Amino acid sequence: WRAIALGLPALWSNIPVENVYWTIQSLTRSYSHSIELVGSPFAQYSGQPYDSTWQANWNAIGLALSALQRLRRIVLPALPNLCGGGLPAECRYKLTLHEAPRLETFEFLNPHRSFASLPDNIFCGYTPPRLRHVCLQHVILSPDSPLLYAPLETLYMWTSKAWRTAEQFTKVLGRFPSLQRLCIFRSFPTWNGSSVPRRKIVFKRARSVRLRGSAEDVANTLALLDLPTSVDLQLDVDADVQSS
Repeated sequence: WRAIALGLPALWSNIPVENVYWTIQSLTRSYSHSIELVGSPFAQYSGQPYDSTWQANWNAIGLALSALQRLRRIVLPALPNLCGGGLPAECRYKLTLHEAPRLETFEFLNPHRSFASLPDNIFCGYTPPRLRHVCLQHVILSPDSPLLYAPLETLYMWTSKAWRTAEQFTKVLGRFPSLQRLCIFRSFPTWNGSSVPRRKIVFKRARSVRLRGSAEDVANTLALLDLPTSVDLQLDVDADVQSS
């Protein structure tokens, strides 16, 4: 069983980067198999810019980024009080995901209260051809980001800022006619009653939609969506303290 475990590339293809030794073993034993690179956004850091846990995590991620050609999924953590999207400088220059032709899933998770932004060089204006699933938490990005031009099937926006106006909101979502899973969690535009778009956004293949925000956010967004009757729809309305 030991020989089978060590020799089967698929068993080593999910790389939870926590230390350099484990990353090296996983990269070696996964051979040419597609890999998933998972950094933990919830690791316990002391808050110091270069504490040992932080450094070990990012040393491992920096090493794993040498295998971009095999990368199928990446989960990036953001760290507080760091420029360039909460990523250390030694990793930012390696994070060129336009060179990852197999990339299907991109997740950028920022559990901290301050917003993070993605590094400028991360896609270089080029969208990976296989990218279909995007999850962003506490992120600021432009509505013209290459991430938002991929033919997405999954889009999760958790307290992120990608659009300021209802027009931008409608324009971006309209790029994803094949979207199957949509989650917008307190990531809505500023609504101006008279300028709320009237044209429906058609998601014929939608399987699940979750909206959470104020009553206005949820109602306005739902009014914009044309969904199949079979969709799994979950609406969560935040309590309005002022009116309660």
